[in-house]
Amino acid sequence: MRVENVVLLLVCGGALAVAGIVVVRWGGLERLPAESPRAPGGAALEAVRVLSVHLAAGLVAGFLVTGLGGRLVMRVLGATSGGGAQGRLTEADEVVGRITFGGSLAFVIFVGLGSGLLGGLVALALRRWLPRRAALSGLVVAAVMLGTVGVADPLSPDNVDFRILAPIWLAVLLILGLGGLFGATLGALAVRFDAGTDRLGDRRLGPAYAALVPTVLLPPLLAGEVAYVGLRAAGRGRLAPFLARPAVSRAGQVLLAAGVVWALWRGADATRTILTA
Repeated sequence: MRVENVVLLLVCGGALAVAGIVVVRWGGLERLPAESPRAPGGAALEAVRVLSVHLAAGLVAGFLVTGLGGRLVMRVLGATSGGGAQGRLTEADEVVGRITFGGSLAFVIFVGLGSGLLGGLVALALRRWLPRRAALSGLVVAAVMLGTVGVADPLSPDNVDFRILAPIWLAVLLILGLGGLFGATLGALAVRFDAGTDRLGDRRLGPAYAALVPTVLLPPLLAGEVAYVGLRAAGRGRLAPFLARPAVSRAGQVLLAAGVVWALWRGADATRTILTA
């Protein structure tokens, strides 16, 4: 076994092991009720805290699972695809069978951290209606992502990777498993970070605040974050009582459940198309 394969196995396999430990240890935690301070300053700080917590959880989960874990999956599929696949270009313009530091780094940054940022934002947007159990809430987020961005790229029937890699069933299984682990890890980390920084101005928020740094390089995302914090400050928690009403809460949960069913159906349809092509 070549040295690069050993290093890849140790680093990426270790990342997946860490993600598994996170899910086992914190996946059973329950979300804390959302806070809605009435003072503009307090509302803005709470918005920054919640935003930081979800982005930090997403970035860590993306780095461990879709980034490093995804790189390991690519290597496994490259090894199982036989000699005919070696040297061919994948959808991401990577060469099957070739391991480079630059290629791995680019994959972790753009695929791993990119999916992590998106997952964190989806979890933030849906958090009022997600299941209270951490891992389950993350799986719901993963299902939503599967039926949207998932069927547009990694599970797209038009993805050329499915005409290169083999066996196709293994590729689909690994992609779905990676998505589920990403969601469960994201949910576990989001609830754990939220519970660990439940006071405004908590010094333990320092690492979570660091998750806001990459967004400076993404002007549309930064603009959205500024708008979110501004709206929370202007609203001063006045919308919270309405959202907390049982009827409104149930309506949100029903809509979310419908969205999850739709997303799973799209994912299942894409999977069927890939496997029967």
